[in-house]
Amino acid sequence: MKALLSAQQYDKIIGSFQKTNLREAEYDPEIWNNLGTAYAKKGRFDEAIKAFEMGLSLDEKHPELYNNLANACYSHGLQLKDASIYSRCFESYKKAIELDPDYPAPYYGLGHAYRQQGNLEGAIYCWEKALAVDPDFRQAHLDLATAYFNTGDKAKALGLLSDFKKRYYDLMAPADREKLDGLIAQCRK
Repeated sequence: MKALLSAQQYDKIIGSFQKTNLREAEYDPEIWNNLGTAYAKKGRFDEAIKAFEMGLSLDEKHPELYNNLANACYSHGLQLKDASIYSRCFESYKKAIELDPDYPAPYYGLGHAYRQQGNLEGAIYCWEKALAVDPDFRQAHLDLATAYFNTGDKAKALGLLSDFKKRYYDLMAPADREKLDGLIAQCRK
């Protein structure tokens, strides 16, 4: 299943689940996690949420399931403009962090949820935590730098962007390099 997820073969995952013996699935939270991930990647968030909840009913101490449930609630709530669905993401991200404080993904997702609410302070805190746990978390690096820039802290933004450039510039597409250079130039003004 993990190979199919890596290859973005979401329809195959869903199809294989439909062929799976339900007895096997009812005892394996990872099957539900994979199925929920496939549904979420296909934009079928109701089904993704149900799958993640089923996985959590089998293992309530699975931080990845909580993180993935939070991501699905975040995306589905935004898609439907439904605050009650969206607000569920906060509880699930926090539960994932409680279960595994060294797992960077829920800090990153929670940062986005805070930013969506206009709470840049909360977002910055979460992205700082994500980078403390995983200094190579590229997207958290960029989002944190952008948040610093948007709050007027150009010095911190410049430091992060300069570090990012040293680490990843050679791996970036030309258009992304141009954007990064432009943002660095704005920080220097």
